[in-house]
Amino acid sequence: MTLEELLKKWNGGVLRGAQFKLAKALSVSHPSVSAWVSGQNFPSEELQPKVAKALGVSTRELLSALAQTREEKNKGQDGVSHTPRGLIGIVCTISAEPFNCTLDVQPEEFFAAPGSGPEQVFALRIMGDWLAPLAQDHDIAIISRRADVIDGQLYVVRLNGECIFRRLSMRGHDHVELKTDKIKSLRLPLKDVEILGKVIGFFRKP
Repeated sequence: MTLEELLKKWNGGVLRGAQFKLAKALSVSHPSVSAWVSGQNFPSEELQPKVAKALGVSTRELLSALAQTREEKNKGQDGVSHTPRGLIGIVCTISAEPFNCTLDVQPEEFFAAPGSGPEQVFALRIMGDWLAPLAQDHDIAIISRRADVIDGQLYVVRLNGECIFRRLSMRGHDHVELKTDKIKSLRLPLKDVEILGKVIGFFRKP
C-alpha cells in the first residue's frame, strides 16, 4: 500500500482534501505532505511516529507505505524497482552461521541511512560480535547488489542454497578464498560462488 492509498483510506475513502487535512493535523505545510505522497521526500525520524499516530497505523506500516511509494516512483523503464535514496529495507538477521537470504521479500524493517545513494541496496542485521571490530551486535550491514569483485572486500555469497557473509580474496584467476578474522576460511572455484552483494558500510541505529 502506498502512502496515497493509506491517506485515502484514512480520509474515509476520499483522496480529495486528505493532504490538507493531514498537514493541519501535524502542523506542517501542505507542500511537505505533498512531497511525501509523491515520493520526493519522507518525514524525518522524529516526525514519523506522529504521522503514523495521526493516520492510525504503526510506524512500521507507515515506513512500508513510504517505501512502496518511493519504489513506484523509482521504477525504471525496465520495470525494476530501485531502492529509494535514504530508505533501506533490512531483509533478515544474520549470525556467523550460514543463513537463508531471500532478497525479494518484504523487509523486516525499514530505516533511514544518512548518505545512502540511489543504487540497489539492502541491509542485514548483525547478531553477535563475530565481525568485531568492524561491526558489533545489532549493527546493520548495508549491501550493494552490484556484484563487482574487489579483492579483500566483504560480500554476501550463496553456496549450495545457503548464504554466508565473508571477505572475498581472489586466488589465481578462477578460485576465491572466503574468510573472516574469526572463522575458518573456505577456498572454492569462483564458478561455485553466487555473489549477492558487496558490503558498502555499517550503520548503528541510535
